[in-house]
Amino acid sequence: YLKWFPEGNRAEEFRPKEEEPETVGQFYREWIERKKPPFVRSALERDYRQQFSKYILPRFENTKLKDIDVTLLEDFRIYLNEERELSPKSCRNIIDGTFRAMMRDARKRPQSGLDKDSFADMDWLRISQPKPDPFTDEERDDILTHFKEKNRFYYPFVYFQFWTGCRPSEAIALRWGDIDLKAGRASITKSRYYGAENATKTGGSERDVSLLPMVVDLL
Repeated sequence: YLKWFPEGNRAEEFRPKEEEPETVGQFYREWIERKKPPFVRSALERDYRQQFSKYILPRFENTKLKDIDVTLLEDFRIYLNEERELSPKSCRNIIDGTFRAMMRDARKRPQSGLDKDSFADMDWLRISQPKPDPFTDEERDDILTHFKEKNRFYYPFVYFQFWTGCRPSEAIALRWGDIDLKAGRASITKSRYYGAENATKTGGSERDVSLLPMVVDLL
């Protein structure tokens, strides 16, 4: 019809309808269904869901994806910090981690029309990390004594933590096949957190840990 009667009385009926721009809420519900194990860690899926439902969607549910700019993001940061009383680190995790991850995937779609990463325009102050405050020898021994006497099932686990320095998630993932008692060595190749096993936190975290003789004896 449009070919022969481009200005005809019924032309509007045949012209392609422009789709309403997609909102944050609409894309989120599609996006989160793809963020599940085994393609993402269980803990990451949990964080995504919690942060969107608690902070991001109440603020941006009906905001169009194309309207997300640095001004909106900076206002959101102030809201999180002053009204929700979140620390700068938590604000950054929500905005520069969770929210940015979804918007990054939205831009990957050819039809998105999103070509600018507004998150890259935000300035974040470097947050100083507090220095470690390790237990003293006396505190360590008191803790171990408590577990040995009151909760013996976990005593080897706590003992192993003190004398190897492994991450808890790495120790929980260990199986007897990862332990060589004769050589006094534990092979760290995976981690377990939130009910799921995954690779270690970083590639460099895969390693062999030498076990002290008393750890070997306990195991």
